[in-house]
Amino acid sequence: MGYFYNRFDNDSLNKAYELLENCTPLKFDCGALCGGKCCKGGDNDGMILFPGEEKYYAGKSGFTVKKDLATGCLSVVCSGECSRTERPLSCRIFPFFFYAAEKDGKIRIRPGEDIRARGVCPLVGSEDGYNREFERKMRIAASFLEQDAEMCRFLNGITKKITDFGAFSLPRTR
Repeated sequence: MGYFYNRFDNDSLNKAYELLENCTPLKFDCGALCGGKCCKGGDNDGMILFPGEEKYYAGKSGFTVKKDLATGCLSVVCSGECSRTERPLSCRIFPFFFYAAEKDGKIRIRPGEDIRARGVCPLVGSEDGYNREFERKMRIAASFLEQDAEMCRFLNGITKKITDFGAFSLPRTR
């Protein structure tokens, strides 16, 4: 696969975007199951931005960049409808997120169900039905992000905040 995405200064982010461009959690529009709940939040219900995404979304029509109060990270709030090609990485992988864990002195990145999606997405907690190609591509995208020190620091910090927010054990990883 040749990587042609050049939206960001960060190669690992460009590779993850391209890899997940046309692949979704289900083989059909999962919004049909719930009426697109994940795209119907309020003005404070944004999706976390990965390092480098904020430059792309700042001032872009239909998107507002703001600080997420729960995590302290930058997030983007959209108008509720956008083209898949315009979605940030957090939207492309929802209801999953990339979690960091230290192992043998190195940060490892793995996809897992986003505990913040509980109560929003009917797919959370489902044992089957996910598009296996999507799961495979998420693992590959995680390996791209794992090669980037800035992404590892970011995901290590946000993993701690998300799991504190959930006050549960780490979510199941794929």
